[in-house]
Amino acid sequence: MPQSIVPERNFALVPPMHLVLRVPADGMRLEVMVAQHKAVIEKHGAVWMGIQTMSLGERLRAPLSAQIKDSIPTFIYLMQKSGSSFEAYKGNMAGSTNYVRPGMQDMMPRYYSDSQLLPRFKGWVEVTSFTKANEKEIAHLAMYSTGTQLLYVLQRSMFSFGSVYVSRHEPPRSCP
Repeated sequence: MPQSIVPERNFALVPPMHLVLRVPADGMRLEVMVAQHKAVIEKHGAVWMGIQTMSLGERLRAPLSAQIKDSIPTFIYLMQKSGSSFEAYKGNMAGSTNYVRPGMQDMMPRYYSDSQLLPRFKGWVEVTSFTKANEKEIAHLAMYSTGTQLLYVLQRSMFSFGSVYVSRHEPPRSCP
Protein backbone atom coordinates (compact mmCIF):
# COMPACT_ATOMS: atom_id res chain seq x y z
CA MET A 1 0.00 0.00 0.00
CA PRO A 2 1.47 3.43 -0.93
CA GLN A 3 2.50 5.70 1.91
CA SER A 4 0.27 8.73 2.42
CA ILE A 5 1.77 12.18 2.00
CA VAL A 6 -0.12 13.26 5.10
CA PRO A 7 0.74 11.56 8.39
CA GLU A 8 -1.74 11.03 11.21
CA ARG A 9 -1.61 14.11 13.38
CA ASN A 10 -2.58 15.56 16.69
CA PHE A 11 -3.64 19.11 15.78
CA ALA A 12 -2.41 20.50 19.11
CA LEU A 13 1.13 19.17 18.65
CA VAL A 14 1.81 19.34 14.92
CA PRO A 15 2.49 22.53 12.94
CA PRO A 16 -0.13 23.61 10.40
CA MET A 17 0.11 22.19 6.90
CA HIS A 18 0.09 24.14 3.67
CA LEU A 19 -0.09 23.20 0.00
CA VAL A 20 2.67 24.04 -2.45
CA LEU A 21 1.91 23.97 -6.16
CA ARG A 22 4.90 23.92 -8.48
CA VAL A 23 3.86 25.76 -11.62
CA PRO A 24 5.69 24.68 -14.80
CA ALA A 25 8.27 27.21 -16.00
CA ASP A 26 7.32 26.61 -19.64
CA GLY A 27 3.69 27.62 -19.09
CA MET A 28 2.03 30.85 -18.08
CA ARG A 29 4.27 33.18 -16.10
CA LEU A 30 3.42 33.00 -12.41
CA GLU A 31 2.85 36.75 -12.01
CA VAL A 32 0.34 36.67 -14.90
CA MET A 33 -1.46 33.67 -13.41
CA VAL A 34 -1.66 35.34 -10.00
CA ALA A 35 -2.89 38.61 -11.55
CA GLN A 36 -5.74 36.78 -13.27
CA HIS A 37 -6.72 35.06 -10.01
CA LYS A 38 -6.48 38.36 -8.10
CA ALA A 39 -8.88 39.98 -10.59
CA VAL A 40 -11.50 37.36 -9.68
CA ILE A 41 -10.84 37.91 -5.95
CA GLU A 42 -11.42 41.66 -6.41
CA LYS A 43 -14.76 40.97 -8.08
CA HIS A 44 -16.05 38.07 -5.92
CA GLY A 45 -13.99 38.12 -2.70
CA ALA A 46 -12.44 34.73 -3.49
CA VAL A 47 -11.26 32.60 -6.41
CA TRP A 48 -11.26 28.86 -7.06
CA MET A 49 -7.80 27.70 -8.12
CA GLY A 50 -7.56 24.39 -9.97
CA ILE A 51 -4.99 21.69 -9.28
CA GLN A 52 -4.34 19.38 -12.22
CA THR A 53 -2.10 16.67 -10.82
CA MET A 54 -4.03 15.28 -7.87
CA SER A 55 -7.37 15.32 -6.15
CA LEU A 56 -7.43 16.52 -2.57
CA GLY A 57 -8.38 13.32 -0.75
CA GLU A 58 -10.13 13.34 2.59
CA ARG A 59 -6.87 12.60 4.39
CA LEU A 60 -5.50 15.88 3.05
CA ARG A 61 -8.67 17.97 3.03
CA ALA A 62 -9.73 17.11 6.61
CA PRO A 63 -6.72 18.69 8.37
CA LEU A 64 -6.71 21.66 5.99
CA SER A 65 -10.44 22.21 6.61
CA ALA A 66 -9.95 21.88 10.38
CA GLN A 67 -7.18 24.48 10.30
CA ILE A 68 -9.34 26.88 8.31
CA LYS A 69 -12.33 26.30 10.62
CA ASP A 70 -10.12 26.98 13.66
CA SER A 71 -8.86 30.24 12.05
CA ILE A 72 -5.32 28.85 11.70
CA PRO A 73 -3.69 30.59 8.72
CA THR A 74 -3.57 28.03 5.92
CA PHE A 75 -1.85 28.78 2.63
CA ILE A 76 -1.27 27.55 -0.88
CA TYR A 77 2.16 28.54 -2.15
CA LEU A 78 2.58 28.86 -5.91
CA MET A 79 6.17 28.40 -6.99
CA GLN A 80 7.77 28.65 -10.41
CA LYS A 81 11.42 28.15 -11.32
CA SER A 82 13.02 31.43 -12.36
CA GLY A 83 16.68 31.03 -13.31
CA SER A 84 18.43 29.33 -10.40
CA SER A 85 15.76 30.24 -7.84
CA PHE A 86 11.98 30.19 -7.48
CA GLU A 87 9.41 32.95 -7.75
CA ALA A 88 6.71 32.42 -5.13
CA TYR A 89 3.29 33.71 -4.13
CA LYS A 90 1.25 32.84 -1.07
CA GLY A 91 -2.53 32.47 -1.20
CA ASN A 92 -4.77 32.48 1.86
CA MET A 93 -6.89 29.31 1.68
CA ALA A 94 -10.58 29.44 2.60
CA GLY A 95 -11.65 25.95 1.48
CA SER A 96 -11.11 23.04 -0.87
CA THR A 97 -13.08 20.52 -2.89
CA ASN A 98 -12.62 17.94 -5.64
CA TYR A 99 -15.73 18.85 -7.61
CA VAL A 100 -16.95 21.86 -9.54
CA ARG A 101 -20.30 22.84 -8.08
CA PRO A 102 -22.89 25.19 -9.60
CA GLY A 103 -21.76 28.80 -9.36
CA MET A 104 -18.07 28.01 -8.93
CA GLN A 105 -17.21 28.85 -12.54
CA ASP A 106 -18.10 32.49 -11.88
CA MET A 107 -15.28 32.49 -9.32
CA MET A 108 -12.59 31.17 -11.70
CA PRO A 109 -10.30 33.00 -14.12
CA ARG A 110 -11.72 33.01 -17.63
CA TYR A 111 -8.70 31.20 -19.10
CA TYR A 112 -9.80 27.99 -17.32
CA SER A 113 -12.80 27.57 -19.61
CA ASP A 114 -11.35 29.41 -22.64
CA SER A 115 -8.37 27.06 -22.81
CA GLN A 116 -10.45 23.97 -22.04
CA LEU A 117 -8.47 23.35 -18.84
CA LEU A 118 -11.54 22.92 -16.65
CA PRO A 119 -11.99 19.15 -17.18
CA ARG A 120 -8.30 18.52 -16.42
CA PHE A 121 -8.45 19.83 -12.84
CA LYS A 122 -8.72 17.18 -10.12
CA GLY A 123 -8.82 19.42 -7.05
CA TRP A 124 -9.87 22.95 -6.16
CA VAL A 125 -8.66 25.41 -3.55
CA GLU A 126 -10.62 28.52 -2.59
CA VAL A 127 -8.25 31.48 -2.15
CA THR A 128 -9.15 34.91 -0.71
CA SER A 129 -5.87 36.77 -1.30
CA PHE A 130 -2.42 36.48 -2.88
CA THR A 131 0.81 38.14 -1.81
CA LYS A 132 4.37 37.71 -3.01
CA ALA A 133 6.15 35.27 -0.68
CA ASN A 134 9.52 36.38 0.61
CA GLU A 135 12.69 34.28 0.45
CA LYS A 136 12.96 33.87 4.22
CA GLU A 137 9.45 32.44 4.45
CA ILE A 138 10.09 30.03 1.58
CA ALA A 139 13.34 28.91 3.24
CA HIS A 140 11.28 27.89 6.29
CA LEU A 141 8.95 25.58 4.33
CA ALA A 142 9.60 21.88 4.81
CA MET A 143 8.07 18.68 3.52
CA TYR A 144 5.32 17.73 5.92
CA SER A 145 6.11 14.03 6.04
CA THR A 146 9.91 14.22 6.35
CA GLY A 147 10.88 17.73 7.48
CA THR A 148 13.25 18.10 4.50
CA GLN A 149 13.52 21.69 3.28
CA LEU A 150 11.06 22.26 0.44
CA LEU A 151 13.57 24.18 -1.69
CA TYR A 152 15.98 21.24 -1.46
CA VAL A 153 13.24 18.91 -2.75
CA LEU A 154 12.09 21.31 -5.48
CA GLN A 155 15.61 21.86 -6.80
CA ARG A 156 16.20 18.12 -7.11
CA SER A 157 12.76 17.00 -8.18
CA MET A 158 12.27 15.50 -11.62
CA PHE A 159 8.60 16.43 -11.43
CA SER A 160 7.64 19.88 -12.52
CA PHE A 161 4.21 19.97 -14.14
CA GLY A 162 1.84 21.06 -11.43
CA SER A 163 3.47 19.00 -8.70
CA VAL A 164 1.77 19.40 -5.33
CA TYR A 165 3.68 19.23 -2.06
CA VAL A 166 2.41 19.36 1.50
CA SER A 167 4.54 21.55 3.70
CA ARG A 168 4.92 23.10 7.12
CA HIS A 169 6.93 25.99 8.52
CA GLU A 170 10.00 25.13 10.54
CA PRO A 171 13.44 26.60 11.07
CA PRO A 172 15.87 25.72 8.28
CA ARG A 173 18.18 22.80 8.86
CA SER A 174 20.90 21.25 6.82
CA CYS A 175 19.86 18.80 4.12
CA PRO A 176 21.48 15.49 3.19
